[in-house]
Amino acid sequence: MSAKPVDKMDPDAHTRGAKNAAVAGHIVTDILTLGLWEIAGTHTELAAQDQMHNYIVTYNAEGIIESVEVMK
Repeated sequence: MSAKPVDKMDPDAHTRGAKNAAVAGHIVTDILTLGLWEIAGTHTELAAQDQMHNYIVTYNAEGIIESVEVMK
């Protein structure tokens, strides 16, 4: 049995298409509101930001995952 640290992952990650659509929406909103969107939008974006987590994955002798623990 061995434990290997895994890179940071976001279990609720958005797809690339969703992120691109959000960027396009922000650009359009900035133009239509003459930049006023930045006042409200910045707080909204910070609240909705992806949360990254570190995991420890433990494998058995055959290389099969035995456990996954979230590091806090």
